Amino acid sequence: MKPAARKPKTDALVAVAYLRVSTDEQTLGMEAQRAAITAWAERQGMTVARWCEDLGVSGGAELEARPGLLEALGAVRDLRAGVLVAHKADRIARDVYVSELVKRELRAAGAGLALVEGICGDDPFSEMAATVMDAAARLERRMIGARTKVCPSGWRA
Repeated sequence: MKPAARKPKTDALVAVAYLRVSTDEQTLGMEAQRAAITAWAERQGMTVARWCEDLGVSGGAELEARPGLLEALGAVRDLRAGVLVAHKADRIARDVYVSELVKRELRAAGAGLALVEGICGDDPFSEMAATVMDAAARLERRMIGARTKVCPSGWRA
């Protein structure tokens, strides 16, 4: 039988922050996310060692199309940060699969995901609740797409 993989040693008081907005015009959204994460880190007694951003990237984009998120995951490993922090779950992803990929990468690095607003934790209930919230974020992304879709006749759905 193969021995259990050792969890990498991380610093629970070091965080990497991730911010994302879907459009270039949402710059105020970045400022609001940064302020919320800064206040959260101060309350937790944590240091944000790196800030990573995706500006103008959809939450439904594949992980490979998210340079800021990939940078954040790399920084978590390189800095041995204990936490990747985001303002809300939908900033990480509006896709259940991408969200789970991120969480698996964090677990492999010995780190966790913290949300300023939302459910986070590694107990069974928190994991299930987070999965439901990820599905709700995907639904919202699809509903936004349906509301703004231009139909062949030129009118909006």
